[in-house]
Amino acid sequence: MQSIGDGGAGGAAVRHASTGLAIGDTFRHKRAENTSGNAVSFSQRQYGFLKSVESALRRMTELSVLPGSQTSFQNWKSRFWVIKSPD
Repeated sequence: MQSIGDGGAGGAAVRHASTGLAIGDTFRHKRAENTSGNAVSFSQRQYGFLKSVESALRRMTELSVLPGSQTSFQNWKSRFWVIKSPD
C-alpha cells in the first residue's frame, strides 16, 4: 500500500490540491488588496466632497454675517448693485 506522500496516484492528488489551494489563496489575497484599495479610494472621495461642503458652508456663514455689519454690507453691496441717485 502506498502512502499519500510517496509519489503514487494519491500523492499527485495531494500536490494538485495544494496547488489549487495556493492559487485560491492568491486570488483571495488579490481580492483583499482590491477591496482595500477601493475602500481607500472611496474614503478619499468622501473627504474631497466634505471639503467642498465645508467650503460652501464657510462662504454661506460669511455672507450671512455681512448684513449684521452695516459698513461691510454697504461696501459689499456697492460692488454688486448700482445705486441710483434721485434725479
